[in-house]
Amino acid sequence: MFQKPTTKSFAAVAIETGAFVAGAKVGDGIVAVMPDSVSSYRRYLVAGMTLLAAACVAPKTTMAQAAQNALIGAGAKQLYDELSETLAGAIPVTAGSSTTNKFVNAVVGHSPDAALVADTSQVGVGAWLGEPENMWDRPAELQEAEFTGL
Repeated sequence: MFQKPTTKSFAAVAIETGAFVAGAKVGDGIVAVMPDSVSSYRRYLVAGMTLLAAACVAPKTTMAQAAQNALIGAGAKQLYDELSETLAGAIPVTAGSSTTNKFVNAVVGHSPDAALVADTSQVGVGAWLGEPENMWDRPAELQEAEFTGL
């Protein structure tokens, strides 16, 4: 199963990986320019079309393997984005800095900073004069006085 890597095998893997990543980015571009009339399922359309096209490629040459990996990358990225968006909305952020919580937040698709704001018990504590409702209404003269310049 495993073998000692050679220059040829490393180059082939590098080309295939690059094609996968490039395909993923091209897939994002395709989704971005699709009409709004298909906005609810455009990722599924791109994923289905590119994965079907990838299945039609006979990977007998390096270029064919790269083309197949680019198509797989485009489809996989759209499925990943759709799954992440669905999970992030369905599963709440797990607060805390434990490795397990960080792992779950990353798998679900929450942003890295999501766990930092999950604990809302301290929100507003540092507000202007202790009044959370006035947090953004600081006097202009104090804002200017605090500016120290660069």
